[in-house]
Amino acid sequence: MFRLKVFPIIHNILNRNVYNTIHKNHIQCALFSTDALSGSSAGTSTDASNGNSDETSINASNENPTETSTDVLNETSTETTTDALNESTAEISNKTSNETLMKSTANDLKIRGLKEYMHNTSVKDSDGSSSSNVSDSIKSEPDKLYKKIEIEIRGHDKAVLKSYGEFAVMAAQHLDIDVYRNVPLHKPVHERLTVLKSAFVHKKHRVQYETRTYYRYLDFLHLTGSTADTFLEYIQRNLPEGVAMKVTTVELRTLPETVKQAVSLQ
Repeated sequence: MFRLKVFPIIHNILNRNVYNTIHKNHIQCALFSTDALSGSSAGTSTDASNGNSDETSINASNENPTETSTDVLNETSTETTTDALNESTAEISNKTSNETLMKSTANDLKIRGLKEYMHNTSVKDSDGSSSSNVSDSIKSEPDKLYKKIEIEIRGHDKAVLKSYGEFAVMAAQHLDIDVYRNVPLHKPVHERLTVLKSAFVHKKHRVQYETRTYYRYLDFLHLTGSTADTFLEYIQRNLPEGVAMKVTTVELRTLPETVKQAVSLQ
């Protein structure tokens, strides 16, 4: 077994050594035969030089388009950036100009409005009806006085009327209004409607419909005109569905001049 393994290995080593020695001899012969190969060496050198020049020219030609392409890209990028900057600056300048125009127009309108208002007030003053006189006349008018306000509410549900009456009394107490009464009607008002069950025949067969209406009365004493307006508006806005309201006012007024003169003559 050992022989079988060792002999092939030795044989391979010997073959390699022989092959190396033969090729070394060939290389040495080629190196030392310079006379025969002098012309060919010159040709090869020129060819090599020509090949090198061609290679350099090709390399240069290959390098130039890349450089030019990068330059073009750089130029285009700079142009696009400058265009974008110019557009942005133009937009900003347009916005600022529009804002200034709007402000100036608003100021002009305000000034014109003030001038017209001053002109109108001066005209009114020249006519003798100024705003101060109007305000004085408004202040000089006395407020109305009510001796009593009677409110009648009606509906088909007794509980709803009771709760709404309590709500109105509470609102009056918050406004310091004197409450005189909050009374329901003792019996509801009945209304009956009798109709035939059939359209034209069978007179004895009839149907009766009945409606029951409940009433409640609220009285408030000694109110001014402004207080009465606010109070009535508030309770009317909160009026529940299916409830009707009727308001009766008793206003206090001074006697006319003719009546005063007649009383003084007597």
